[in-house]
Amino acid sequence: MRGLRDVVSNVRSRHAGSGKTMLIVGHSMSGARFIQMLANQIPDGRVQLINAKPIDLIEGDPGVFLRE
Repeated sequence: MRGLRDVVSNVRSRHAGSGKTMLIVGHSMSGARFIQMLANQIPDGRVQLINAKPIDLIEGDPGVFLRE
């Protein structure tokens, strides 16, 4: 989980407030946890990516991503 936290931190520090569109690809448990962490949710497994599934996130406050 520490590595995933580092990735989330990196995405926020490099892209927060940039207005850029990013394609983030994830799979299974780590992909779902990544999406939850970007959305400031506890990575507890409520989001499940059984296979490929598009999930749109928009940036609210800089560095805070919300599910549409």
